[in-house]
Amino acid sequence: MYIVAQRVRGLNDVVGVNATRYEQDAGEVDWSRPDVLDFVTTQAPGRRVAQEFTLRPGGNAVLSYVDLVSAEPIPPEEIGKIVEMIVREATKSERGRLRGTGWWAAYFASGTPTMRQQEIRGLNDALVRMAAQRENAIEPLQIIVSRDDERWIFYLAPESLARVPAEVNGQPRPERVTIPFDVAQDFRMIHGELYPHVVQWLTNMSRDEIAREGGVEFLHDGQRVWNLPPAPQ
Repeated sequence: MYIVAQRVRGLNDVVGVNATRYEQDAGEVDWSRPDVLDFVTTQAPGRRVAQEFTLRPGGNAVLSYVDLVSAEPIPPEEIGKIVEMIVREATKSERGRLRGTGWWAAYFASGTPTMRQQEIRGLNDALVRMAAQRENAIEPLQIIVSRDDERWIFYLAPESLARVPAEVNGQPRPERVTIPFDVAQDFRMIHGELYPHVVQWLTNMSRDEIAREGGVEFLHDGQRVWNLPPAPQ
């Protein structure tokens, strides 16, 4: 299990908390390795099973974070105890690592000791919610399909916007994709189905990345007209 919670500052100094929970498959991680915290957080986070964003990812400044890694699920009621351990460490330094029975944690918070305590405690509720939601499957991304007299119009549903980075590999994500009917027809004759390409144009993400995000579905007048299933778990 890997939970990360971040307090971030976005445009116009808006501040919010983003959090994600990942699960690893059996045998994916050797929990006895000495670098297990770094290994999981950087190389083997696992599959994303729960998430919440109050600020859209991409371009945000991280004010504080907690990474929590565990060989077994941590009961939500135990999260507060771990957070208080981190709070005590945060009074000593801006960055640190802790290890408990079957769990490892890393944190960052800047400012005075009191400010660092407040920052870490401000992540507690998000960490608890992620611990409680570990069995939740990620809903597919949704792309809305509409049209006018001359063209198709595609855009991400509001609920899906927060899950797609505003920028990937230096390329900003477009707000919408518009394709004239005749161009769409010619494109299909040469390249086949249009929808898989629209997904990549709208998200700047590969087909495999989209599958790991829970897949995607295209909705036209509320009806699903095409979908890419999630990656097998």
